[in-house]
Amino acid sequence: MTDPKTLISEEHEQASEPDINDLVSAYVAIRDALSAKRREFKEFEARSKEDMAKLEIDLLEWSRKLGVNSFKTDHGTAFKVDKDYARVAGPEGWEALCRLMVERNDFGLVEKRVAKLHFKEVLAEELAKGEEGLSPIDMGVEYVVEEAIQVRRA
Repeated sequence: MTDPKTLISEEHEQASEPDINDLVSAYVAIRDALSAKRREFKEFEARSKEDMAKLEIDLLEWSRKLGVNSFKTDHGTAFKVDKDYARVAGPEGWEALCRLMVERNDFGLVEKRVAKLHFKEVLAEELAKGEEGLSPIDMGVEYVVEEAIQVRRA
């Protein structure tokens, strides 16, 4: 595989009017190489995590059999921990959680993050009402639109 970076020659970098075809070609080649490496790593990561999970099960079983909480070895210490998780229990759970937050006036039960698509709808509705000078900041939201380039394969 050709190194995508070699597609951008020194001559090209110094040209006053770049060949757009070459720029897009180089961009697509780099993106393809990045995707291939990402896919390769994800496969490696999945296999590795699967292997580690099997080893964790073995170690947990041995700790239970031996009645110990940890194993100190020349390569490191394996020890038991309790993992806990908190997730919204489906649509009914979300409604119950919202009621609880309102009743307790405790909105710290959820992470602070704006749902971008819904916010865009609310912003459009508010602007449609004709509010002069209304800004997302007035609504407590920093909303930024940046101009960028994306490349679609031919």
